[in-house]
Amino acid sequence: MKKTLEFLLVSFAVSWGATAMAEIDPGAPSASHKLERAADEIHGYLHHHYNSGYGSHELEESAAALHDALHEWQHGELTEAEISEIKAELKASWNNFRQTLIPAGLLASGDNVLEEQYQNVKVSYKNLRFLLRKTDK
Repeated sequence: MKKTLEFLLVSFAVSWGATAMAEIDPGAPSASHKLERAADEIHGYLHHHYNSGYGSHELEESAAALHDALHEWQHGELTEAEISEIKAELKASWNNFRQTLIPAGLLASGDNVLEEQYQNVKVSYKNLRFLLRKTDK
């Protein structure tokens, strides 16, 4: 009876600890890769067609940094707190990008390719943000 009770307590502690510590969704590294690719595409498009990145270069760099960090986290090399800090840098880059691109009026110019790429970046960012939502503490 004592062994059974100890086993149950240890099992509960292990399972509770696993759920309490699993704040990053396993799909986050894949989602961060999609964002990194989308940011790369829009960055290249903006430079090629508009001779300015409109803040997309910083977005691309911070998306790549978070993608790399999530892989390091998977290997136990970074903590969730460190991921949260890098996520905050991505958020700042995303906000800067939006606040630079939208007032420029490019999304209202009829450039369907740019609009599609912007929507791809936006959806990718929101999906990643959702997968990392529990890291906000």
